[in-house]
Amino acid sequence: MVDNISYTQHRASLIQSSWHRCEDQYGLNKGAINDVVRLSNSELKSYREAAFDILGAGTKIIESVRHLAKEGEYCVLISDGQGIAVEGFADSPESSECARHGLLEGSVWHEPDVGTNGIGTCLRSRQSISICGADHYSINFKKFTCSAAPIYNANNAIIGVLDISRLTKEDFIESFFTYSFIVEAANQISANIFLSQNQDKNILTFSSSSLVNIYESKAMLAFDDNGTITHATQDCFHLLEDMDDQMLLGQKLSDVIPYSFDQISNCSGNPLKVNSGIFKGNYISNLRTRHALEQNYFVKTTPQANKPKLKLPINNTKLDKFAGSDKAMQKIVKIGRKFINQDIPLLLLGETGVGKDTFSRYLHGESNRSNKPYIAVNCAAIPETLMDSELFGYKPGTFTDGLKEGKKGKILASHQGTLFLDEIGDMPLNLQARLLRVLEEREVTPLGSVDPIKVDLKIICATHKNIFNLVQQGKFRQDLLFRIMGAQIELPALKERTNIMEIINQILDAQSEQSHSNITFTKEVLALFEKYPWPGNIRELKSTILYAYCLNDEGVISINHLPNHLMKYNSVGYTSFEETALSSATDYTLPMNSSSLYKAQDTAEASHINKFLQENSWNITKTAKKLGISRSTLHRRIDKYNLSNQSKVKLTN
Repeated sequence: MVDNISYTQHRASLIQSSWHRCEDQYGLNKGAINDVVRLSNSELKSYREAAFDILGAGTKIIESVRHLAKEGEYCVLISDGQGIAVEGFADSPESSECARHGLLEGSVWHEPDVGTNGIGTCLRSRQSISICGADHYSINFKKFTCSAAPIYNANNAIIGVLDISRLTKEDFIESFFTYSFIVEAANQISANIFLSQNQDKNILTFSSSSLVNIYESKAMLAFDDNGTITHATQDCFHLLEDMDDQMLLGQKLSDVIPYSFDQISNCSGNPLKVNSGIFKGNYISNLRTRHALEQNYFVKTTPQANKPKLKLPINNTKLDKFAGSDKAMQKIVKIGRKFINQDIPLLLLGETGVGKDTFSRYLHGESNRSNKPYIAVNCAAIPETLMDSELFGYKPGTFTDGLKEGKKGKILASHQGTLFLDEIGDMPLNLQARLLRVLEEREVTPLGSVDPIKVDLKIICATHKNIFNLVQQGKFRQDLLFRIMGAQIELPALKERTNIMEIINQILDAQSEQSHSNITFTKEVLALFEKYPWPGNIRELKSTILYAYCLNDEGVISINHLPNHLMKYNSVGYTSFEETALSSATDYTLPMNSSSLYKAQDTAEASHINKFLQENSWNITKTAKKLGISRSTLHRRIDKYNLSNQSKVKLTN
């Protein structure tokens, strides 16, 4: 992201160059009205179909842009690489005025025809651009302000532009924010396309940030299983300084980066030295890449799916489907609806895996904040040293290795929306005091700042721990507990639900839709699912179904496709998961105090991994592939369970 000064200088230079082209190359008259050409519906159809990569990869991101656009009275255009708007949205009365003046789908924004404009000038200059009012060359567009950013494919060719426009309002700060937002959104779409076009490749990402994952880093490099580099993003070329695509593509990864394949596959979160810089690396195997795309990132859809969705009747929403026919859950949903639009915090209780985050998301989706951000924070997953900056953010210059533009923080990011704090019982005491002040004062002070910022949010907290015992033990502040427990809702364990078959069918339908194949279970499997106690609840059920799906080849899941502890449970009939897991772990000597459920789960997993390691003669690559996990994950599991190439292994505490 550029700062205000760089943004102003960058914009002025691009606009000046565009005006020179309009005068010297195109011969346009800036006093003339240059009308926008609009394609017929039949002509537009073929261009829209050709732009499927953009519209498919950008589905979720474009929805987020539309929320911003509606609030700011903008219209949204997505063009192809020729400047033809293949999709457009005008969701507010003010943005409809823009559409009436030609800013709608089917419009053609060639710079030689209409002069300086967001889409056309972005394509011509190959750079992001913001065109404000008088910056337009043609007189009939000076009433508009627009920000546009290019969208790239995996070969670094510009295949489209994301544009957001509205009637001009003199607000430089808002214009800069909108420009930055659109640049980031276009970058995310480009990253999606890069991933979707490299689903069969391994990915290596680089970042200067301490938070590195496949979604945040734009410097990505794709390579095959032989270590040959096939694609790289523009940010990656910049990072590698003097290397262009001719020098980089086709090279061996080890010739470009001084690390072995094993080092690369275990680099996630660790520093990598590239040229003269040190960057955080993240390795994603081709299996993980495809799974990430299926689960979170790339939505296989048609352009028509971008049309506004009809509001579902109250008895057919996600909340209602979440409850299903279970009477207890229906009552819980009814209670949740009563509180979601009230200024009362919610505290969700229940075992791990029962769906507290899902329930919270669905409540937000039905609230009057549904078009605002939903920000989820897992207090147990963020290191204590990073949680302060993650929650409260920091000003530029606060940390020597921090982002130069500072960081907003999760609390401010959820302004006017919903903040979900999962595993609140694991929050450090010093941060509990700061959170209490935020909730009391309704303002947050970023690290390195003395000026508080007002914040409006709905807070939902969740924990699987006995938070009242934590208070007695001095591990959780009593005053914070009183502040967050405005309304307590306890979600039942899966074994207490009366509609487990409905839940199984929902998971099965979702998996079938993602994989475009039909999946069925044998009667024996369904009977086992009914009687098994599911200590990991819905999370364990989902994992089991995905595990079985990956092992089956014909679309029919049988007992033999299930994890070992479930097969053992089925054959021996143990009454508890712990007994089943302990029985499965015949090759392990357990400590005397390892009778807890979590140790039993670890034992079962360790036994399962050890079995595959032995069968594959401790070949890490083959074993990881058989297990359906990455090599780095397998290495971490081996370290965690102290596994070695022996028949018997002792688990340590």
